[in-house]
Amino acid sequence: MTWYSPTLNRCTRTVLGAAALLAAALPAAAQPANDNCASATAIGNGTFAGSTSNASNDGTASCGSSASSVDVWYRYTAASTASIRVTLCNAGTNYDAVVSVHSPACPGTSGTEIGCNDDTCNLQPQVDFAATAGAQYLIRVSGFNLNLGDFVMSVGPGGGVQPPANDECANATAIANGTFPGTSNNSTSDGASACGPALVGDVYYRYTAPATGAVNASTCSAGSFDTTISIHSACPATTANQIACNDNFCGVRSQVTFSAVAGTQYVVRVTGQTTGTFTLTMGDPPPPGTSGPDVTYQDLTDVASYGAVGGIRGYALGSSTCNIGDANLIWANRGSPALAMNAYRLHNGRLTQVGLGFCKTACCAAASSGCGSCNGAGGNVLGAGCRDVYGAGFNGIQAALSPRSTINGYTGTIASFSSPTGNAIFRRLQVAQADMTNANFPNALYFAEGQYIATDDQPAGNAMNNVSYKRVTINQSTFDWTGNGSMNIGIPAIRAWRDNGLGVGVPDPSVSIFSVDVPSEGRFWVATKVTTLGENRYLYDYAVFNQNSDRSGGSLSVPRAFGVNVSGVGFSDVNYHSGEPYDNTDWVSAANPGSVDWRSPQTFAQNPNSNALRWGTMYNFWFEANTPPTTGTVTLGLFKTADSVAFKATVPSAGCTSDWNQDGTVNSQDFFDFVADFFNDNADFNSDGVTNSQDFFDFVGAFFTPCK
Repeated sequence: MTWYSPTLNRCTRTVLGAAALLAAALPAAAQPANDNCASATAIGNGTFAGSTSNASNDGTASCGSSASSVDVWYRYTAASTASIRVTLCNAGTNYDAVVSVHSPACPGTSGTEIGCNDDTCNLQPQVDFAATAGAQYLIRVSGFNLNLGDFVMSVGPGGGVQPPANDECANATAIANGTFPGTSNNSTSDGASACGPALVGDVYYRYTAPATGAVNASTCSAGSFDTTISIHSACPATTANQIACNDNFCGVRSQVTFSAVAGTQYVVRVTGQTTGTFTLTMGDPPPPGTSGPDVTYQDLTDVASYGAVGGIRGYALGSSTCNIGDANLIWANRGSPALAMNAYRLHNGRLTQVGLGFCKTACCAAASSGCGSCNGAGGNVLGAGCRDVYGAGFNGIQAALSPRSTINGYTGTIASFSSPTGNAIFRRLQVAQADMTNANFPNALYFAEGQYIATDDQPAGNAMNNVSYKRVTINQSTFDWTGNGSMNIGIPAIRAWRDNGLGVGVPDPSVSIFSVDVPSEGRFWVATKVTTLGENRYLYDYAVFNQNSDRSGGSLSVPRAFGVNVSGVGFSDVNYHSGEPYDNTDWVSAANPGSVDWRSPQTFAQNPNSNALRWGTMYNFWFEANTPPTTGTVTLGLFKTADSVAFKATVPSAGCTSDWNQDGTVNSQDFFDFVADFFNDNADFNSDGVTNSQDFFDFVGAFFTPCK
């Protein structure tokens, strides 16, 4: 047979894993600093965070079908003659990785390989090799069969699970202004901070100020866990020498600003409730926040219960409200501010919204202390630094409950509304009794959430801290609610999924939560969780909470790579009631060839009242897949406009590339199907833009390589 290289007239459907590799190499995405062997990061014993996302291929290895996979490089210098272990068996490794050790000369290839491993611990690799004191070795981190993602690598003797090099304050990493990837995995704790809850594990940086002035230290850009940052004058880091400290400045991440003197060194301590990976940014502080009124839902004081109608129970939340700003907050009768009420259930590893209510408004405000230095203003304003308390009974007055449809969640404008009458649960926070029984949901946890929308709070730039939540217990005889624990002020209830995922106050490290902002508009919160079901099945869970975007969510799309078999696609929302105009029809869901998609039943143009992810609501999306997680780009489509926002999240990794017909099994039919496509110029297996003999050879190589 004579082989030929025909030029394709169209770009055919190819292995999506290879397409992801090409996309990662586009100029718009910055490549890792250690993308090339010649630029390998110098390391010793320790634990290091890294990523192969946006990397290119610069070497080969003999195992894990990784010869063509993207890779990053480290140059390890042995501190002693010993058996050294390189392991990616850490919680921060989120994809099917491969690691190999090579002799010190670049390029690192299978010919210079000392050791290689794929899948020592589930889908994560570990390799041991004999090292000589003072000798250098190249370490290549890649992925099985074009997989890529984030990893945490430990290198050293005695099992390889080493603490980070900057685990102890005395070994703090020297930094200046810039951005620095880091990890606290395997770290111990040898310091103390005055803010945040009980903390575990810490790492250190020694920052030298380039100039006199304010300096900003932040993990807001990236972090896989709930971080806390503190600044200290010296080692050891203690509360006595602490200069500044912050917890939860930006959601679950932290940011602190402190005054620095040129040439002075400062100790930066990064810690948290758990350990994980993060990105630390040091530099000039962001522009100061706009002053003005700033309303917060400070406490859930009590809960009123109004019985059941047709199996649905009605509730109202009491409120302690603060104006923590420096200007009076408008308090208008039947107007701003309005307090929306929500209910959530955490059961069997998933948090869902089980109820919502209309929004409490009130005639006037008191001027009590308890929120700072109260200026004494009350009546038609809530004074700066003042507190106002309304009991649940008052907040449940139906005539004063505003429909959500009359409120713009982003601008804070509240239109006038009528006050029709109804039954005992009309307009109140409604939850189906069946959603609260121990029989249906044993060991479930429940949370009540309140969210303020204020006309003058948002224009002042202070609208992102207006939602708070508290855990409640439910009497199984009366179904009355009782608040438990402290209020989580300025934090949406979606955070409860992680913070209580393994029990009351016990975080679930497998849940990741982060904010997604619509440019020049509102904010969404996204939570993800992947559960291993066994037998190569994984449950992918996503929750999206719309905090205050008026554009609303209209669709969600999770990438589906080549060879990913999807089943059990699911969706959950919360129903509007009491005359709200919004349709409660569930979103349409489908496992399409390149993505798993959910969308509103109708577009905004077709029906402005179609079911959309509107402000103050959280929707759930889930499916099962046959491949382990990696990092990919998820797209949230907006409802009122044609644009969308994209964000990085956990998604299924590419499946077996030799499963050409994607039926879940590699067999002779895949070979026949590939050959047929090949002779139809439709088999660009290696994604180089043409179908030629190299595609055939690459497919044959993959076909005879066992897939996992």
